[in-house]
Amino acid sequence: MLRASIMSVAWVTLVVPASAFDLVVVNESNYSVLQKLYIAPAKTKNWSDDKLQNQAVSKNGHFTIHDVSKGSYDLKETDDDNDTCVFPNISVDQNTEWKLTDAMIDNCDEE
Repeated sequence: MLRASIMSVAWVTLVVPASAFDLVVVNESNYSVLQKLYIAPAKTKNWSDDKLQNQAVSKNGHFTIHDVSKGSYDLKETDDDNDTCVFPNISVDQNTEWKLTDAMIDNCDEE
């Protein structure tokens, strides 16, 4: 009976697709420490609460936003100089790693 139950759980796990993913934000910037991080469905400006909640993401650090539904999102970050940038149209259709670079910050959509 236990073996049948385990097999049923394993089968359901394989058949049912994941409906939410992790979005890992990696700070590869040499001159920016992330102080605030928001996510919104693309082009909506319906920003979430600050995902970092008083945490900071330094160079080569990362932060994971859990339970992100499949879709396209905008990210908004505020750094230690209180500069704010918006990065549009980040596609999430699986567990995703998104890297913030110096070039991206230099060319960001400031808000």
